[in-house]
Formats: sequence, structure tokens, C-alpha cells
Amino acid sequence: MEKREQVDQVCELVKGLGAGILDGPGEFPYEGPGGWYAVYSLGPDRMKFEVVHMPAAENTFHELKRILERGARSAS
Repeated sequence: MEKREQVDQVCELVKGLGAGILDGPGEFPYEGPGGWYAVYSLGPDRMKFEVVHMPAAENTFHELKRILERGARSAS
């Protein structure tokens, strides 16, 4: 997800559908810088689902995109 608010929206949708929320939405300080914001729920088949916003990964993606765009313009 691009924004924490989208994780919150998915959480509300899941609750509205009557599915169980296992954890979150909230901050989870796992692996790497920045952690992530996530919600965990159970699907109809009782499988665990995770919806996550990872700010550090998003920042890295946008930085790489800017670098590639600059390179493409330089090559033209």
C-alpha cells in the first residue's frame, strides 16, 4: 500500500465483511529501517492475510525511479 490510510481502509472493509482481525492496524518494528504499518486478518478459508505499508521500501522505490528517469533523459 502507498499510505497508512489505505491499510486502515482495508481494516475497516475486513471488519465490515465480518472477518476476524488478528493484529493491527499498527506499527510493526520488523526488519530493516522504518518497520511497517500493517493489519493482519483471517480470510474465509482461515488463511492469514497481511496488508502492509512499508515507508522505507516506498522511499527506496521512488529514489530508484528518479535515478532511472535521470539516466533515461541523459541517454536521449
